[in-house]
Amino acid sequence: MISSMPNLPKFLRRKAGEAPKEFPKSWETSAPKAPPIKAEKLDKRTPYQRTVDAANAHIAIFEEKVDAIWDGDVDFSFYDYFNLNVIGRPQVKVIHDYYLPLQAEVNAIATDDDLAEAYSCYSKADIKRAQNFINGLIADCEIWMKNKKRRRIIKRKRTRSKEKIVSKVNYQKDASELKLVSVDPVNIVGAREVWIFNTKYNTIGKYVSERREGLEIKGSTIKGFDKEESAKKRLRGPAIEKITQACLTGSKPDLRKLLDTIKTKPGKLNGRLNENTIILRCLK
Repeated sequence: MISSMPNLPKFLRRKAGEAPKEFPKSWETSAPKAPPIKAEKLDKRTPYQRTVDAANAHIAIFEEKVDAIWDGDVDFSFYDYFNLNVIGRPQVKVIHDYYLPLQAEVNAIATDDDLAEAYSCYSKADIKRAQNFINGLIADCEIWMKNKKRRRIIKRKRTRSKEKIVSKVNYQKDASELKLVSVDPVNIVGAREVWIFNTKYNTIGKYVSERREGLEIKGSTIKGFDKEESAKKRLRGPAIEKITQACLTGSKPDLRKLLDTIKTKPGKLNGRLNENTIILRCLK
């Protein structure tokens, strides 16, 4: 009787043996005839192809349960099955997508005249049982995928210590003839303002951060400074000791005016520190 209906849905024709069960497309590769030394070299599939083929093995088991539900209750938990077999999220996604059309079909029986006629050989209780079973399958797939996503470990960028960051900074530790000693370069990291003095060219400079989190340093280069606010000026003769000492002892308001008291022409800073650079002061 079932085979005589011309417009039967795929599920019923499959159940009657007139239509083959169609699993998601499986890829087969042409392996070389000569057996390789290692078996894994035979597998030329992409990761997604392997995922689909693995999902098909589980779908074959589920198909038996789906077929059996039309004839009576089936005691089976898809979520427990996923958990017991430790199925990955990508495989469950393939299973979920495979059964979505069947879910849509059985849920539309009550509203679609053609489907209602095609499934008229089943009682309302049979249809309701099948709907609950297939809806439960889809729901378990979705819950499993959400839980897997929630448990996924996100690799976070490892935070380096300040000491590690400045371990390769090239700078001049002291200049005894000028009575100057560098502060630890670790203080540059996160500073809002850094004062430096170049003992080769007798220039004093000020780096001003352009970011709330302060300056940073990579190798021997200061990063994140405001190129317009940051500047340097050359010192001559007695002004060298006077200005450098004023930089070391002055308050923040005093430092804001310090460069303006120097009459030489201002220059741009490039951020690079070297063996002639004394780190005078770092302000947070």
